[in-house]
Amino acid sequence: MTITKTHTGHFTQGQAGAIYILTVSNVGDLPTTGTVTVVDALPDLTATAMSGSGWTCTLSTATCTRADALAAGAAYPPVTLTATVSKTAPATIVNTASVSGGGEANTSNSQATDPTQITQLPDLSLAITDSANFSQGGSGATYTISVINSASVPTTGTITVTDTLPPSLTATAISGQGWNCVLATVTCTSTTGIGPYLNSLIYVTTNVALNAPSSVTNTAVVSGGGEINAANDTATDTTPVGGPQPDFTVSISHPGTLTEGQTGVTYTLTAKNIGAAASSGIVYVVDSARSGLNFTAAGGTGWTCKLSPDVSCQRSDALAATSSYPPITLTADVLPSAPNPLLSFVNIQNSGDINQTNNTVTDSDTIKSLPDLIGIGSHSQFVQGQTGATYFVSAYNVGGVSTTGAITLTDSLPAGLTATGMGGVNWNCTLATFTCSTTDQLPSFGISNPITLTVNVDANAPASVSNTLTVSGGGETFTSDNTATDPTSILPAVSVTVQNSSSMVTAGHAASYSLMVSSFAPDAVVLSCKGLPALATCSFNPSSLSGQGASATLTIATTAPTRSAASPANGPAAYILLLPLLGLLMIRKPALRTERGWIASAAVLLGLLFLAGCGGSSAAKTLQGGTPAGSYTVTITAADAGATFQGTTTVPLSVNWNGL
Repeated sequence: MTITKTHTGHFTQGQAGAIYILTVSNVGDLPTTGTVTVVDALPDLTATAMSGSGWTCTLSTATCTRADALAAGAAYPPVTLTATVSKTAPATIVNTASVSGGGEANTSNSQATDPTQITQLPDLSLAITDSANFSQGGSGATYTISVINSASVPTTGTITVTDTLPPSLTATAISGQGWNCVLATVTCTSTTGIGPYLNSLIYVTTNVALNAPSSVTNTAVVSGGGEINAANDTATDTTPVGGPQPDFTVSISHPGTLTEGQTGVTYTLTAKNIGAAASSGIVYVVDSARSGLNFTAAGGTGWTCKLSPDVSCQRSDALAATSSYPPITLTADVLPSAPNPLLSFVNIQNSGDINQTNNTVTDSDTIKSLPDLIGIGSHSQFVQGQTGATYFVSAYNVGGVSTTGAITLTDSLPAGLTATGMGGVNWNCTLATFTCSTTDQLPSFGISNPITLTVNVDANAPASVSNTLTVSGGGETFTSDNTATDPTSILPAVSVTVQNSSSMVTAGHAASYSLMVSSFAPDAVVLSCKGLPALATCSFNPSSLSGQGASATLTIATTAPTRSAASPANGPAAYILLLPLLGLLMIRKPALRTERGWIASAAVLLGLLFLAGCGGSSAAKTLQGGTPAGSYTVTITAADAGATFQGTTTVPLSVNWNGL
């Protein structure tokens, strides 16, 4: 016995009346004997009808039987099986049917399979989560409803979501991207398809009744979107509800449009407890990210405030439910560089605050642009005694709009400089007051024509001065940045520097130094030195120089000491002078005439001879004169003929007598 199974086309999830045809054949050599049984195993299908001519069928088991003989090579009339496809059937199912009985001996070919493609449909489901900050009398408690398409095809048509809140919750807002929501019915609809295995979010904000129970359960239902499976269209969320808690918010007000450079702008911050219970602990209010403002003051009754790094205030006294603290007043100046719009974020924090989602407010200020002038300056090289040194000064508009009206620039020349000229294209200048004015209009970030200020530098001008310039006018109101300085280094007219040296010498030898002389003096400068040790001299090659970066060699010569003989009093005459002394001792002291006496006397004589300096046959030598050993600092001076310009430096000198 064999069996075949066929169907036509694709089935669809949830389809009714899907039909399979089962055909039993006798491929043996003899007619069948006994009962023949057909069984169909239906995956993701539910049989609704099963019949065939001559067959007795049982629908509940999808089984058919018959006992009439089937001739060899013949087939029974087919069995028609009608079924409904599961709403969640996968994309492919395999239906299997088998035949048995009829006296057959070969069962290896008694089964048939029929793979069937199932057209998929969308399948929507819901998931609900809460913000976990529900408290009696609280506000801003939120639910997030996730509408999920768990099918492999996108939704089609309109999707409807209805949220049925418990009686102790009142919806205050409902929204979701791509959703059209009605707050009164807490319902949202959307015709925007949800893709395969994707979701779309809806947010519901609620207030909690003061008498709310210890927990509440929210229920939401989804429908539409082309789905047919409603078994998973409902979701619930049970949320615990705490006792009354404080809930802080903050508001901000300001005077409207601001202007670049405006001073004394005031902001008012108001901290509120919209919760159902009084607060405890410290309350912090922070105003941040106002990069275009310079805050000058912050305070309010009961508040302790600071201005840096952000403007922040705090207090610890309790705030009753549905009450506000005394306002905080912030005072600020608008910087010329303030962006438009100027944004800030004000945040309030308290450890007992039940709802953190309403703690920050954003403030946007419109900024009106104005001109803003600053001075900029540069200079040429300055040298003591120089004539015709120059400063270059300009007005620079860093504001957002062009200047209007006349611009005035005033220079305050430092001591040590004498002005000889002042002027620039389109500038009207008065040298006596170091003041120039122009009616040229400068665009935003435009720079004026430069003013050249020519000066003479005093011969004794300090090494560093600072030129100060101030701009004004042009329609600006912000004047705090109107003054600028130009630090100026003044080079000495003459300078001497040591390049390298060989400064350690033995007396009688010379130390050598390489010098570099830079001179702006009109005449050649002459090199000289002072502070030399005794019997030392210095010389320069060349001895006079001019110009920049000229080189010279300094030689310091020292004198070696001389040797002298020891004093003649230490010679052989000492022996002759001591002999009478010895004889006298022997006469006056008879004991000395004994052997022991002679020995003692000889010892006395030798000691006296030693004390007399009788040390050998040749006289001792000593070092005398010459450059004294020691460490010295020698001053080198380069000066012009009239000593109007001069520069100095020092060189070390170390003299020793080692080996002499």
